[in-house]
Amino acid sequence: MKHYEAYDGTDLIAEGTAKAIQSKLGISRNTFYKLQRKGKSGDDEGLNVIQSDLIPEYAVYKGDEFLFIDTRENIIKKLKINMDSFVFYMSPANAKRDGGERLVIVNLDKEVD
Repeated sequence: MKHYEAYDGTDLIAEGTAKAIQSKLGISRNTFYKLQRKGKSGDDEGLNVIQSDLIPEYAVYKGDEFLFIDTRENIIKKLKINMDSFVFYMSPANAKRDGGERLVIVNLDKEVD
C-alpha cells in the first residue's frame, strides 16, 4: 500500500494512504492527484502531496503479551501464515474474540480515534 505525505508549504499536515489524506483534508480524489503532481514538480508553495518510502510496521501480540514489531511481509514469514490470516488477525472481529491467547496484529501507522 502506498504511503503519502501532505504538506502546506513545508509543514507536514497529514500522512497515510491516499484515501486517508483525502478524508483528513476533505478533498476529492481528483484534487489529491493534482496536489501529487504539484508535489512531484517540486513546487512547495501551498498544498502539495508526495509519495513516501515509509514501510508500515505492525505490532504482534498474543493476548496482552507483546511479541514483536515488523513489516507485513516479515510477519507473514515469521508466523508462517498467508495474507488472509494476516488481515484476519488485524480485524476487529478477531480482537473481540480474543480471550487472551489469540494472535492480534496492530498497524502502528494507523491513527486510533
